[in-house]
Amino acid sequence: MFNKILLSILFSISVFAGDRKGNGGDVLTCEPVSKYHLWSLDWYEMLYRYKLKPNFPDLDSDVSSALKILERIKDISPRRYEKLSKLVREFYFRSKFTRFPLSDVRDSGVYEIPEDCQLSQAVNQNPDILPSNKYYLINETIWNQLNLEMKTSLILHEVIYKSQDFKTSENLRKYVSFLIADEFHLLSLAQYNQKLKNLGFLKNEINGLEVDLMQDFQFWDDTSLMFAMPVPYSEYEHQKINYRLRSGPVTFYQNGKLASFCPDSIYRHRFHFGSMELRCDIWEMDYSPIEFYPSGKLKSGIVDFEMFEQQEIRVLSPSANDGLKHTTMAKFYENGYLAELDKAGIIVSNDKNVFFTDRKNKVVFHKNGVLKRAKLEAGSSWNYGNGRLLIQAWVDFYDNFQIKEALAIMDFKFFVQDQNLLFVGGHKVQFYENSKLRSAVLGEDVLLKDRLGNFRELKSGQRLFFNERGLLF
Repeated sequence: MFNKILLSILFSISVFAGDRKGNGGDVLTCEPVSKYHLWSLDWYEMLYRYKLKPNFPDLDSDVSSALKILERIKDISPRRYEKLSKLVREFYFRSKFTRFPLSDVRDSGVYEIPEDCQLSQAVNQNPDILPSNKYYLINETIWNQLNLEMKTSLILHEVIYKSQDFKTSENLRKYVSFLIADEFHLLSLAQYNQKLKNLGFLKNEINGLEVDLMQDFQFWDDTSLMFAMPVPYSEYEHQKINYRLRSGPVTFYQNGKLASFCPDSIYRHRFHFGSMELRCDIWEMDYSPIEFYPSGKLKSGIVDFEMFEQQEIRVLSPSANDGLKHTTMAKFYENGYLAELDKAGIIVSNDKNVFFTDRKNKVVFHKNGVLKRAKLEAGSSWNYGNGRLLIQAWVDFYDNFQIKEALAIMDFKFFVQDQNLLFVGGHKVQFYENSKLRSAVLGEDVLLKDRLGNFRELKSGQRLFFNERGLLF
């Protein structure tokens, strides 16, 4: 018997002295005749500090009422709604009741109450004095005297605090007041999240993104998020795949589509030529996210690859052939074809073309995937009607893979006006899309017809310009 009494005394001392930290749900204890007696502080401030009128649901249980009130944020904070609803449903299971008084947690912040009242601790959240599966320590004597509205307001207070830390409960009580009074329906999505930021909330979900409210964020309009900083390593669903996000900014188009983000893992995407692995990069002041078009199609990102093929072009990573994957910045057309690689090599080897690059320069492609521009190495060549042209340096191509402009590194011959003319190497040479000669430096004296039908005497060393019929301009 003595041991039981001793344990009871020890527990009483422990509860009274050990519950001073955490969050506390306060009620006003006044003279029994006072209308404020056993009001929650949240409820009192809603009416007299914030001058709001409660919009309380007509239900017969505190849990059901709290769930109904939370539905008011279901559309503007779906992730918060799900989390808080779960905590409300579990409230009594997660609670431990005690008949001993709870000491004041002293987290109330600034408040005013009637002179004939004082605050009493009804609920406390202190994991040091609770079992691991319990969140709330409740003064049973006070709780059993509370009416439905006060219990509901305290449940909301406690579950919101459980999901979001506050330095004091002052801003938390203001949020509960706005929630019970149904004031948030008057706010746009942009205004609601600014209100949360002002109240000290650290994070909130906006358009599926868990936003760090302590960082800058901006909206296109009342409903469309423009950019925000995600909570590091929070999850974001894109194209039915969940990604953990790094701390780089996430941007959106005005239509709500994702414009750019920085996942912590590889972003794998399929294209006409197979699939590629992309990632983002954050290094000091440099930020290279994965970017998308307003349609949702991939726009750019850092690619990890060793080799792939596009339109009979073998594309190599910017490295020696060491059998490893290396990275470079890639841009894509909206139709899915690769548009540009910041650094890469190419190999083209067929009956007509033999092209090589050094893997150190930009490679550009047409919208149909055909090579558009590359810096070719010595040994590259193009086989035309009556010979093979040796080319080097930057070369431009039409989208039918015909050479548009190149540096001819050796003299070559080309049929013009039924003559197999000699042209000088070491100069740029230009062609039409149908592979007819457009411009080159003449390597011999010759007589040629111009577009007016006149013959002209031309000297070696002159740059000539032809139309598509082979006549001089």
